[in-house]
Amino acid sequence: MSKDTPYHLLFRKAFKKDLGEIPKLPIDMVDTKQLAIHSAERKKPATIVSRDQSFGLTSFSLYPIVEGKKQGEPNADSLKFIQFANCSIGIIADGCGWGFRSKKASSNAVSGCWESIRSSIGKCKTTREIATLLVDSMASAHLSILLNSDSSLLETGTTTLLISIIVTLRTQQPYALVISIGDCQAFLYSHEIEHTDSIIGDNRKGTATYDCGGVIGPAEGKNPSLRHVELKGRYVKENDILLMMTDGFHDNFDPDICRITSDKENYVNSIISPIIKQSVSIGDCVQQLSEHIINLTDKLAELHSTLKRRSCIVSPGKLDHSTLLVYNISLHNIDISNEDCYVPNYYFKLYENPSRISISVNKHLLPTTTHLKPKLNESLSQPITPSLTPHFQFSTPVLTLSKPTSPRRLRALSRESLRALSCKSISECNPNGQCFSSSPSYSPNLSPKHTEESKQVTTSSNSPTEPYHSFVQFFMQHQQN
Repeated sequence: MSKDTPYHLLFRKAFKKDLGEIPKLPIDMVDTKQLAIHSAERKKPATIVSRDQSFGLTSFSLYPIVEGKKQGEPNADSLKFIQFANCSIGIIADGCGWGFRSKKASSNAVSGCWESIRSSIGKCKTTREIATLLVDSMASAHLSILLNSDSSLLETGTTTLLISIIVTLRTQQPYALVISIGDCQAFLYSHEIEHTDSIIGDNRKGTATYDCGGVIGPAEGKNPSLRHVELKGRYVKENDILLMMTDGFHDNFDPDICRITSDKENYVNSIISPIIKQSVSIGDCVQQLSEHIINLTDKLAELHSTLKRRSCIVSPGKLDHSTLLVYNISLHNIDISNEDCYVPNYYFKLYENPSRISISVNKHLLPTTTHLKPKLNESLSQPITPSLTPHFQFSTPVLTLSKPTSPRRLRALSRESLRALSCKSISECNPNGQCFSSSPSYSPNLSPKHTEESKQVTTSSNSPTEPYHSFVQFFMQHQQN
């Protein structure tokens, strides 16, 4: 792809100041004869891909499961980690918003960026040339989004993009270059001082998490949004650790979002540095960092699963697609083609087991006018406690309870189900399951009419059923206890 397109000139202009600050240090030519590409693509979500003390990466979604469906799918993050014998490259993109167009934008950006770097990195002789290549690769990523769009610009997604590269200087010292458009962040852990600090600053507008600061893709017509861009070069030391992450990760290291009074840099260091020091491998480090943000957002995910008015939710953390790449800075990469893959236990918590949801209510379980086949041995799927296991029979479960629930909460949820049977409130029911109403058409003594030939139960909006009586009786007993 030509490097003289109007978009390449546009990106060079945006990064002109930062490019001028990168020194022209001679480097060892990158050996392109062997390379290995590591990615989380085409693997089960939350899979950790790692190799001993070399690298580790993962990508998953913190969004909850609502009514049996995982929210926010597909994961709009994309990443690649590329290793040459004497060079390492990390690429992370975070598609803006939900849906396939966001995922496609991030995927095309990573692919276009990588192809641009791959075609020219073997020719670079100085750190300035590497920096220029990174800027051009950003432009190529933008073009890749436009050229691979199957529809109008309105249906084409945008994405943030973060790239890091480690090269070896002629003095046999590693040197890191990091370029960013948007709100992905990179951190460096120094083994010498055992401290983690940020390489790329916060490109957001204030504390607004919805403003990513800049994107590639058709943000302004066919042009990207280059309001906040950043390119940094930095001397590093061998065995230092570089961390790259989307905002789904680093926002959960933000004291404001975590509702903690602390300086951001110190708070980030207090989380990341101890985990790195105690980890037996980089893969273990990735898992512990992932567990940290999952545990932090457990309560928030539960609230999003159960409450309709989410604007009133006040809980620490942020739910988002979350992607992390951690790798060791080394002058010589060994066994670059080897990788280990495993699925951590929290995969089932995030994707298969709706344990993050404490209560789910389905108003359609008790229709006002319907014909149901009797189910003789059906009861609540998960009793509140063993002592409260219901011994009554009813045709369809009303509530699914997976945690002990307060009487006040149960009362509120029960009202929603009882309204489907024309009961105005819990106070209209006595402990025996009988209901009283001022409505002349309401008869509390009616019971289901069983027809032997059809074995069906007929219910109506003004005729309470035996299953309904049994449920109210169980509820009132639970309330008294």
